[in-house]
Amino acid sequence: YDFYNSTVFLTALAILTLGVSIVFWLIQRSPFSRSLRASAELPLAALALGKNIPVINTITFVIASGVAGVAGGV
Repeated sequence: YDFYNSTVFLTALAILTLGVSIVFWLIQRSPFSRSLRASAELPLAALALGKNIPVINTITFVIASGVAGVAGGV
């Protein structure tokens, strides 16, 4: 594909934007979101409730790296 063609580029950009938006929407409405907020605000309390803070931080890093990779690829 020729990405210099604006129609192809804009279509690919719209699909990627929609995909990332859906992923963030799903994360925001999941129990992981509450765990993420708890680990950011009061990590000791989240740890006391049984949340695995290093795993939550690793998953968050992987998701952020994936989004950054998509953005860098565009």
